[in-house]
Amino acid sequence: MPFLYSTHGKLRSRIQPKSFLPRRKRVTTQQLQILNAVFKQNPFPSIEERFNLSERLGISARSIQIWFQNKRQTVRSFAHE
Repeated sequence: MPFLYSTHGKLRSRIQPKSFLPRRKRVTTQQLQILNAVFKQNPFPSIEERFNLSERLGISARSIQIWFQNKRQTVRSFAHE
């Protein structure tokens, strides 16, 4: 991307190279065990349940929402095979 090296500060400040982006955080084994246990009981947790999980596990509610979406998709894809 040529504009990353531009002398214009405005263009350069809008785009950050990948090396400056925050790294993805993976869930720990203990967090994964809890998430899987909750998933077995209810694959569609409510907003309140996701919020409680986020406080309990120290993960954002959005990350938990995405984890459940991905897990449901994984289960569906294995069911079709």
